[in-house]
Amino acid sequence: MRNSPPPAITSITAPAVTIIEEEAFRGCGSLITVNLPAATIIIDKAFQSCSSLTTVNLPAATDIGDYAFYNCGSLTELTLPDVAPTLGGTNVFSGVNTADLTIFVPNPANASSSYSASGWPADIHFEAIPVPPPPPPSGDDDFIVPVPVAAITLDQTTLALTTGGTMTLKFTITPAGATYRAVTWKSGNEQVAAVDKDGKVTAVGPGVATITVTTADGGKTATCTVTVSALVAVAGVTLDQTSATLKPGASITLVAAVEPSNATNRDVTWKSSNESVASVDVTGKVTAVAPGVATITVVTADGGKTAACAVTVAAPVAVTGVTLDRTSATLKPGASITLVAAVAPPNAASKDVTWKSSNAPVASVDATGKVTAAAPGVATITVTTVEGGKTAICAITVSSTEVVIDLSERSGL
Repeated sequence: MRNSPPPAITSITAPAVTIIEEEAFRGCGSLITVNLPAATIIIDKAFQSCSSLTTVNLPAATDIGDYAFYNCGSLTELTLPDVAPTLGGTNVFSGVNTADLTIFVPNPANASSSYSASGWPADIHFEAIPVPPPPPPSGDDDFIVPVPVAAITLDQTTLALTTGGTMTLKFTITPAGATYRAVTWKSGNEQVAAVDKDGKVTAVGPGVATITVTTADGGKTATCTVTVSALVAVAGVTLDQTSATLKPGASITLVAAVEPSNATNRDVTWKSSNESVASVDVTGKVTAVAPGVATITVVTADGGKTAACAVTVAAPVAVTGVTLDRTSATLKPGASITLVAAVAPPNAASKDVTWKSSNAPVASVDATGKVTAAAPGVATITVTTVEGGKTAICAITVSSTEVVIDLSERSGL
């Protein structure tokens, strides 16, 4: 295209042009409407300072350069695809009142999230492409070659829903540069499935319905067969445990069974009556926090059916003492024995102990209570509980002479 179009041109349609070069129409003050159905790339400053420009049709655009519509103060209508074109900078619409700018797209419901995520001005709004738009003004300098719709397809040709369920169908028109892209939607059986102007299908009742989308240009159609099943209501819910006793810090996972097994909506939520005693997460995992009692309740999303488990968090049992299986032993150098510690009471919360020798050069002891004689002499082996510091001892004599271990020295014999 020419870099300096004649200033008298008020309307341009170029069906085959795919790239609009830099400054292609810059300063064309008389230009009012532009129809470029095949254009994909609009380079920087392409329409800069086109002060009378009001309407631009770019249904196939993928990239719009910086300053492309700079100082186009009259621009109010821009036709684009559902997928937001990439903006080449932050000044694409500088000098344009974007609050008054309407973006016409095939499906506004599909497009708004794409444009928002791509950094387009937040105050623009979207509408469906009108059917059909009025022809541009006639004149000696105008030329129009509309691109007809060849076909339309849907992203789904079959759809299964339960009563009350919804799904939005998306369509694709070919070619991408078709001039008039408006469509209408219709359900073949609104007692089974209804459809709105944006292609949102709502299941009404059991049965089969055909959803048809039709192009305004050429009457091209595509269909989706929707099968609606009856909603199977939840009758109840049970838990695999109705009571449980835990120690602080311990956890269990409750399992909920929604009835009947073919219920349509099997979602559940969990809650604890006392989070400071026991908490529960979204999977039913219960974690004991502190001594006390809490009720864990599962609730069905459909019908609000409930089941409960009473959780008791028991206070930890304190350590009262510790004993050893022997109180003395005589060994010769190099020999070893393993002492066995018994923490009382048997159900104490902590059974951890530490070991210590009073004279490691004579007899050493490891973390398991294994005592190894090293040299003649006497050593005291002490076991200490981690909780409460309770102790018990065993006197070890290391002799260089032959040793006979007196079993009568074992504790309790």
